[in-house]
Amino acid sequence: MIIANAGDFSICLPAAHQCTVSRVGLSLARCRPACGSSKRGKLIGTRQPPHCDPLLRNHMHLPAYFNSAFIKLLGFRLLIVLAYQMMAIVVGWHIYELTHDALALGLIGLAEALPYFCCALFAGYAVDHYSRRWFGLGACLLVALNGLMLVAVAENWIVSRPLVWIYAAVGLTGIARAFIGPSYSALFALVLPREHYARAAGIGSSAFQFGLVAGPAIGGLIVAWAGKAAAYQTATGLCLVATLALLSLRVAEPSPAQSAPIFTSIGEGLRFVLGNQIVLGAQSLDMFAVLFGGAVAMLPAFIHEIYHYGPEGLGILRAAPAVGAVAMGLFLARCPIDAHAGRWLLAAVAGFGLCMIGFAWRPAFGWAEPCCCCPACATACRW
Repeated sequence: MIIANAGDFSICLPAAHQCTVSRVGLSLARCRPACGSSKRGKLIGTRQPPHCDPLLRNHMHLPAYFNSAFIKLLGFRLLIVLAYQMMAIVVGWHIYELTHDALALGLIGLAEALPYFCCALFAGYAVDHYSRRWFGLGACLLVALNGLMLVAVAENWIVSRPLVWIYAAVGLTGIARAFIGPSYSALFALVLPREHYARAAGIGSSAFQFGLVAGPAIGGLIVAWAGKAAAYQTATGLCLVATLALLSLRVAEPSPAQSAPIFTSIGEGLRFVLGNQIVLGAQSLDMFAVLFGGAVAMLPAFIHEIYHYGPEGLGILRAAPAVGAVAMGLFLARCPIDAHAGRWLLAAVAGFGLCMIGFAWRPAFGWAEPCCCCPACATACRW
């Protein structure tokens, strides 16, 4: 006699039916004596989740994506990544249309990076000591609020100093992004059993990379076909759907553990990085390579002045780095770097620089695509 568990019910079946039941993916266990020896299948109306039964727990092999909480969390991550990637590409196009100034494009990154780094040191501590879900909800609503602000600027409802409003929205998005990552990571550990972490992490990474690829492309196409306001509205709608997905998530959050005060914890982390020459050197090399070699922020100027394409071309070039990162990530998953990591890091940084030189060397859109794609491959190697 066996028990086949199907959702909220356990079905007691004769042992002869074991192959048939396992073929439809039901978890199997030995029948308890209480099931009796009836030859017909008998429905036992237990409303407890199957993982509450200690007899069945060890026999379950459900994939992680069968977990409704994980699906909601995954939807939250995908939608919010799509939203702020769409906003990022439209903001760049919008500001260059208003100013035709490359310096104004560079200030976009500064406007987002400064609030992000100011909040990132405190975000992880706050998420660990307070509600993880509510920080994620607050970040989603803040990004949605920024989208509405950008819609007002695009529709000329705000006519006084539109650049100030755009930069303010970008800065608030930086604050929101500082909390989105820690909230997702903390909730990820709560919605899944430990044995599903590896597979679920791969699924979550794939969703993230898909958002990085699809977000800029979708944003550029919407701007080309329907205008900037429509793209901002679409991104705002995605933020609201992400908020609903996270709001419907029900998870028991543990009480915060006792730890050192916030500034003491931050100081310990900084002392570790500054005291470890390998970590400090690798992070510094990566930071300066991206700081002085990144050309993504200047893409609206290149599209306008050199390639003479519209916003759909900008979306293609903004999506190219994510395509390169996905391709290299798949390659490294099969052929990981197990030795000479330092040499590979130096080679990746050198390759990143050569791609940036190649990007500026030949003013052709077809040449720019691989030159934007290959640096992301080098970035994946550096990681």
